[in-house]
Amino acid sequence: MYYLAIILYLILDGLGPRHWAPNGLLWWHPVLTALFLNGWFPDIINSVVSGGWSIVVEMTFYLIVPLLFKKIKGIKSAVLFIIFSLVLRYILEQALVKYYAPFYPLSQEYMVQNMAYMWFFSQLPVFGIGILVYHFFEKYKHVQDRRLGYVLIITAFFLIFTFLETSTYHDLLTHHVLLSIAFGMLALGLYFSQTKVLVNFVTKWIGKLSYSMYFVHFFVIRFIEYLFPNQFRGTGYLILAYIVVVAITILVSLVTYHIIEKRGIMLGKYIIESLEKRSMSNNSTKQNLLTNNE
Repeated sequence: MYYLAIILYLILDGLGPRHWAPNGLLWWHPVLTALFLNGWFPDIINSVVSGGWSIVVEMTFYLIVPLLFKKIKGIKSAVLFIIFSLVLRYILEQALVKYYAPFYPLSQEYMVQNMAYMWFFSQLPVFGIGILVYHFFEKYKHVQDRRLGYVLIITAFFLIFTFLETSTYHDLLTHHVLLSIAFGMLALGLYFSQTKVLVNFVTKWIGKLSYSMYFVHFFVIRFIEYLFPNQFRGTGYLILAYIVVVAITILVSLVTYHIIEKRGIMLGKYIIESLEKRSMSNNSTKQNLLTNNE
């Protein structure tokens, strides 16, 4: 889906100037995007694929997952990791802005500021919150308390709406980190109380389509804007636009999920199984050689 999105955006937009790359794209911008290296440059991080910044952040996270599994063993170490990632985010954000700012004119400094929000180290505390939630699941997996679940769900929604307009001293806890705390609480609430209003066939089905939907909805928004330019203004029209975009996105994603995404998953599993078999075969050969030598 990601590689298909790269191709489609290049067909639609070419290499011309755009918001995320006001000077246009060079040939190596799509190449770095395809290699998941776009997350380290302000004018590439989100310029080839809309929303591509989050994909490169996820891929970078996957690279350090083995280390995190080894070092983070419980709730205490997860909390320490979150604190460490918050401090690291703050320090590296200042360094990033100071380093990149001289390379861009004043009119383009917004790209540096946006990268400071979107890049991996800014999002690292969010992954830490997710890891913390996982360890809560593990520790309290035998607890069944629907009342606690309802309290957490209600509190989470309260915090979500509260954090929409909340800021902290010197932005020590950024907007997306605050919201992640609320969504982490929501996940815990749903774990203890899987209310049918939020956990049902429809939401689970949409969850399966969510990766395809992430890419597809950007194209759907552009399609709707093309058909109805300057039409969706005001709350009522925006709600209608939201419903239309979600409905079309689900229909298109249903197709891409089965035709592209599932086949990609099957191909990935095949490659992994082939590598594992080859590794087992090599280990078996080495073992036999050692046995013969003995």
